[in-house]
Amino acid sequence: MALKCAKCNRTVNTRTENHVTCHRDCKGSFHLVCAGISEETYDGLVESGNVESWTCTACSSKFLEAKAAVNKNPSVSSLNTYISTDQLKNMMNNIVKEHVDNISQLFIEHIGALTLRVTELETKISDLTSENIILKSEFEKLNLTLKSGKNSDIQISKGVNKDELNAKLSYAESLVKKSQKTVIVQPKDKTQSVSKTKSDVLNAIDPLNSSLDIIGRVKPLKDGGLLLGCENTKSFKQIAKGKFADDYEIREVKSIRPTIRITGFSDDIDEENFLLYLKKQNESIFDVNSSVNLLKLSCTKRNNTVYQALIEVDLYTYKRALGVGHCLIGLDGCSIYDAVEVTRCYNCNNYGHASKNCKNKTSCPKCAGEHKLVDCRSDSFKCCNCSKYLESLATDEFEVSDVTYDHAAWDYKQCTLFRKTMDKIKCDIFGSAI
Repeated sequence: MALKCAKCNRTVNTRTENHVTCHRDCKGSFHLVCAGISEETYDGLVESGNVESWTCTACSSKFLEAKAAVNKNPSVSSLNTYISTDQLKNMMNNIVKEHVDNISQLFIEHIGALTLRVTELETKISDLTSENIILKSEFEKLNLTLKSGKNSDIQISKGVNKDELNAKLSYAESLVKKSQKTVIVQPKDKTQSVSKTKSDVLNAIDPLNSSLDIIGRVKPLKDGGLLLGCENTKSFKQIAKGKFADDYEIREVKSIRPTIRITGFSDDIDEENFLLYLKKQNESIFDVNSSVNLLKLSCTKRNNTVYQALIEVDLYTYKRALGVGHCLIGLDGCSIYDAVEVTRCYNCNNYGHASKNCKNKTSCPKCAGEHKLVDCRSDSFKCCNCSKYLESLATDEFEVSDVTYDHAAWDYKQCTLFRKTMDKIKCDIFGSAI
């Protein structure tokens, strides 16, 4: 395409004619005559290197008018409006870096949570495999016993009512469910042995006492303590208070009910119908003895047309539900997930409370400094929880070689204190299995 003069609109012969081009907004090309430039002036512009910065009359006028308007406005003219290219680049780089760091930290946190979930699932699969092996062995033994006819008390009739059999099994299970409460007996003398504590308990309390509903669980604790399981913990504490309370601290462990999450049903199911569907359509999991408390009914974060329910259940229903892994709600097949979680405060990053109830100082989950995550400029990681835990162990002269803190507070896979907190919660839940 031929080059046209921006003033006379005639063709500019770039091979034979000297011409100039405006470097400002119009970017127009001009004959020297149209631009009002002589050949001598043009040669001078070329020699000085200013020909590339030449500005046409129209663009020069616009620039001068804009500059005059700025100078007339004192609120604008008093400001330093000049920003160098390097300053602008640095500003943009800082903005991009801050957002990239935040996204990377969130990504790492989510990866840590997913890794923890995978580890939990692997543990469940291992436990289920072991249980299946045990059940298979028991069934084989029972089958051999029935075939040999050694147990004359066992009789199976084709006319046995299935509901009656289920009722008997549920009643037997309900007897086992009774022993859920736990009492901890801790000697005030931390050097005392567990055998001494057992001896004192036996001298003070009869394990077969009917008022205690029989002590069914015993677990030794550190510092000479004992964990005892019985139904009537109130009577136990009354007896213990009068006989050896001066030498021991006795407290009841509050049982924590496990939670599960059911995901995948449609939004046209309300709370009342949900519980009805849950129990009627899934009797193999939620039987007549199951304790079910609906905590929350809401849509999922990824899809607002798919709903989920957070449910508090008893221990045995919890084990059955996770063992099956799925259920039916209306016409929707749903997945069942473990919802037992450790609460981490997003202010101080300690476990056991939420940020809205936190009165502690702000602690960075990345470097343990006294600032928020968005203000962190550290390149290294330091877990505020594990570092404090390590200090407490060092004070008590315990072995600390397996405890590290060179990770973020959200890295649950490496966080020692997170694992110990989760173990404690699981221990409180599965206390009856100890």
